[in-house]
Amino acid sequence: MKKRLLFVSALLIGSFAVFATTPKLGFKAKKIVVSESTNLALGSQTVTELSEKSTPAKAKAASTVPYFYSFEKTAISSIIPDGWSFIDAASKVGISSSTENGTIPTGDYWVYSNYNSAASRNAWFFSPGVTLTAGKTYYVSLSVFAPGYDGTPDEFQVTAGTAQTAVSQTTIVINKKAANSVILDEWTKITGTFTPTVDGDYNFGINHCTVAFDVNIVGFDGFAVKEASEFAYPPEAKVFNKGGLWSVTTAGQVYLSPQEKMDYLAYTKYSSAILWTFDSTADILDSVEDSLSVVYSTSGAHTTSLEAVGVDEVATVNTTITSVAPASTISAVSVSNFSPSDRYINNNYIYSSTYANYASDFEFGINSYWRKIAEKYEIPENVTITLNSISFYVGSYSMDVTNREKNVKISIYPVGTDGYPETTALVDYTTTFGTLFGTSVISSATNKKYTIAAPIAVTGSFFIVADFSANTTATSSTNKLGIFRAADRPVNSNSAYVYYNSFWESFNDVLGSNTSTYIYPNVSFVNPPTSVENPTEKGFNVYASNGILTIQKAKIGSAVLVYDVTGKLAYSNAITKEDCNFPLDFKAGIYLVKVADKITKIKF
Repeated sequence: MKKRLLFVSALLIGSFAVFATTPKLGFKAKKIVVSESTNLALGSQTVTELSEKSTPAKAKAASTVPYFYSFEKTAISSIIPDGWSFIDAASKVGISSSTENGTIPTGDYWVYSNYNSAASRNAWFFSPGVTLTAGKTYYVSLSVFAPGYDGTPDEFQVTAGTAQTAVSQTTIVINKKAANSVILDEWTKITGTFTPTVDGDYNFGINHCTVAFDVNIVGFDGFAVKEASEFAYPPEAKVFNKGGLWSVTTAGQVYLSPQEKMDYLAYTKYSSAILWTFDSTADILDSVEDSLSVVYSTSGAHTTSLEAVGVDEVATVNTTITSVAPASTISAVSVSNFSPSDRYINNNYIYSSTYANYASDFEFGINSYWRKIAEKYEIPENVTITLNSISFYVGSYSMDVTNREKNVKISIYPVGTDGYPETTALVDYTTTFGTLFGTSVISSATNKKYTIAAPIAVTGSFFIVADFSANTTATSSTNKLGIFRAADRPVNSNSAYVYYNSFWESFNDVLGSNTSTYIYPNVSFVNPPTSVENPTEKGFNVYASNGILTIQKAKIGSAVLVYDVTGKLAYSNAITKEDCNFPLDFKAGIYLVKVADKITKIKF
C-alpha cells in the first residue's frame, strides 16, 4: 500500500476555487519564501527584495471611494505609478506571487515586508490620496498574512493621515501592535473604521512595526476603503484547461485528437455562481458546473466564456484555443501540459527544520526530500508519437565540478493501472548534470534539451521521469537545481509527481498543490486517427415559447432541472411521456435547463 503524507485542510475562497495549503512536510517553517523566479509567456522576471530604502509616489489625482488596490505588479517599484509609495530603511519590502502560504486573496500578487535578523521592523506602504467627507464613516480593510515564529507574533498597523510620511499618519485605523498583535498563519481579512473630521484627501499607511528581531515575513493584499460598509472583494475568474498536447511555441494551440476530451476547470474567487458558454462546435453549449469535459466536432478556433457572479458585479473571461488534429505530417513539435492560463514559477523550499538551506531547495529539481520527479502526458490509447527530445525549463542551477560529472537518468515509463509510473521503463537515457545543464550558473529562465539519438515510439499515455538522485550532496548555493512549474491550479489538474519515501506520489498528495512541471518533449505524430465520429446524439429537443418549456423525446424518468443565471434551482420535475410541456411563470431572462447530461440555455 502506498504511503500518503497528511496535509492541512484546503483553503476555500469563493464557490469553486479549492486549493490546499502546504503541509510543510511536518516541520515548522521559520521563514516564508518570497524570492522566486516567475515567468509569463516564456519571458522571465526575477521577483526579489528591492534595494531601495524609499521612493516618492508619482503625482496622481486623488481617488474616490470605493477604493480598491490589489498590488498586481511584478516589482515593488511598479506600484509607484499607481500613486503608492514605500519607506524601509532596511530595504526588505517587495512583491511576491508565491502561493506557498495559501491562495492569494486578490489577483496573483501581494506586497510583503520581510523579517530583519538584526533590528526591529519599521516598513511603510502609503496609499495615494483618497477623497473623504467629514463626518462619514469609512471601512478600511485588507488581507494579512502574519505567521510569526515560535509563538512570537509580528506587529502591524493601518493608519490614516494627510501625506505619505510616517509623521503625518496621525490616526490608527487597525491596531495589531504590542498586546493587540496576532498570529495569522492563513490569509485573513481585517477591517477597521475611520471617520474624518475635515473634508479632504487622505493617505493610508500600512506599517510593519515588529519590535522583536528576526520574527517573520508579513504579507498584505486587497487594500480597500468604502463608505458605510466593508468592501466586498470583486469576483475573479480564470479558465484552466487539461487535455491534449499544448504547443510550447504557439500560444493557445493544442493538438487534440478527434473525440478527445478537453477539460475546462473554473478557478474563481468571491463568486456565488458561474456560467460557461461554449461555441457551436462543442457537444455542451452551456453549463453551471465548475469543471466539465467538452468534445469538439471540428478542429479550429474555439471560444469559451466564463462568467462569475459576485456580490456587486459579474466577472467575465473569454478564452480562445485553437485545436489541431494530429497528423502524420506534423513532426518535431514541442508540446507540454501548460495551458494558456498557466503562470510559471520556480519555488524554492521552506520545509526544513533548520531552514539553513531552504533557499537552495527547489520543489522540482533537487531538494532535501526527493531528487526524482515525473511529468505525466495523457494522450488517447490509439495515438502513437515518437519522442525526439526532452527539454527542461530551468530557473536556477549551480554545481561544482564533482557533481556536474554525476549521472542524470531520463526515462520514459508507461502509466500503470494505479495511475503512477509502471515498475519497468520503456527506455532509459543517461547523461550528466554538466552535459545536460552546462557548466555555468543559471539564475534566469533557460531551456536545456536532451536530444534522443534514436527517437522512440510511444502509444498512449506516458511519464517522463528525471532522476537526479546520483547527486547526494546537500543543497547549497553551489549545489542546486530548480525547474519551473505551473502556479497552483484548480483541483483535478495535477500532472506532476515526485518519488518520496520510496513511493511515487502526486505532487498534490504530498504538498496540496495541483501543478505541472516544465519538463516537455518534442514529438512527431505517427498514426493518429484520421476520421471524426459524430458527437453523441442526446436524442431529444428542449425549447421554450410563450412561457412553456417543451422537452421532446427525452427518456421517461429523466429529471428536469431549471437554474437561473446565479446557479439557483428555479424549477424541478421529471419526464413522464415522449412530449412534455411545463408551464413556467418565470421572470424574463436566461435560464439553464438540465435533462440527463444535456444542458440547454433558454430565454423566457
